Amino acid sequence: MPFPGIMKTESGPENTGKRTVFLDADACPRSARQIAQEICAKREVRLVTVSSYDHHIASPDHIQVAPGPDATDYAILARIKSGDIVVTEDYGLAALVLARRGRALSSKGFVYTAQNIDPLLEVRALGQKLRRDKTKHRLKGPSARTKQDDEQFYDALLSQLAD
Repeated sequence: MPFPGIMKTESGPENTGKRTVFLDADACPRSARQIAQEICAKREVRLVTVSSYDHHIASPDHIQVAPGPDATDYAILARIKSGDIVVTEDYGLAALVLARRGRALSSKGFVYTAQNIDPLLEVRALGQKLRRDKTKHRLKGPSARTKQDDEQFYDALLSQLAD
């Protein structure tokens, strides 16, 4: 077993060399999951959802992993190939996907690239440092999801599949 924490796999038809879309379902909003399912079904693209046992996802091609730090990320990384697409909110996972010649985008339609990932990782590191600091710092979480987020994600996923 190359990565720890992978406990159970429920898999649909095997990939036949086509591009696969992987969805980091632990932090993915339901509307983005539904959009990805709709687009992938219409385009006959394999969609694999990956989550920990803490999240129950109804998907025909779903991988469940043991709860734990980064277990979902490791499960995705163990399976992606060059050209595959990963939908994630995790900048660290996005950076690793890009390093493996995959494509990564957020559920709000933001496309991670080699040009923008380093500044995002720096912001993440700063946030982690502030959270560890003894002084209380107010760090805002993500904003509420909007219809525009759904539209941007729809367009971005279609664009990534078209390339």
